[in-house]
Amino acid sequence: MMKTILFIIFTVFLCASFVPKKKRGLTFTPTFQRNIIQLDRDYYRYEDTIRFSSLKFYISNIKLHKGKSKTYCFPKRFHLIDLSNPASLRILSQKVKKSNWDSVSFTLGIDSITNSAGALGGDLDPTNGMYWTWQSGYINTKIEGFSSQCPTRKNKFQFHLGGFTFPHQTAQKATLPYAEDGEYELNFSKLFSTINLESNHTIMSPGKKAVDMTEILATCFHSKL
Repeated sequence: MMKTILFIIFTVFLCASFVPKKKRGLTFTPTFQRNIIQLDRDYYRYEDTIRFSSLKFYISNIKLHKGKSKTYCFPKRFHLIDLSNPASLRILSQKVKKSNWDSVSFTLGIDSITNSAGALGGDLDPTNGMYWTWQSGYINTKIEGFSSQCPTRKNKFQFHLGGFTFPHQTAQKATLPYAEDGEYELNFSKLFSTINLESNHTIMSPGKKAVDMTEILATCFHSKL
């Protein structure tokens, strides 16, 4: 009888050891009108119809904070969030645990030192379509789509937001309360409520317009508490 009990305990322990650990991490989800954005889907607002065809942005230098004395830096510095690749929305780390942290900080975009280094690899590889030239550096955020209000060909809008030299640095820092489920959203409804697409529909190079729009976008992050 005792041997049977020991065998059962051993079997349960052995099976438990093969159960994969739940992958923890942070999720950055772009939303519009309180819904997760889906590419090539129509969204209606007022007398306008908006459709996103491409949506990408860089999140870098993620840090978790506990009080003023404890900080954890994610080992991978740069993450390309690409809505066409749902897996990219989740950034994994076993250090992300429920109630272990007070806040999370990160940068929307790529810092000036990294931009000055030229084209790199991984998420920073130019084949990802997020790099201009060594002079202009990386596109921090790319928003493309269509709006019935745009007077452009095929009603297309294009916002390629980047720039790393004074006075047009577009990388923006953000700090949010730590969400127990690690989920954060980027509310594009808030951003587009500040844009008149009839007159402001194209940004394709560094400049004041790119800085202004990125500053607004950095305030559109919210933790889902």
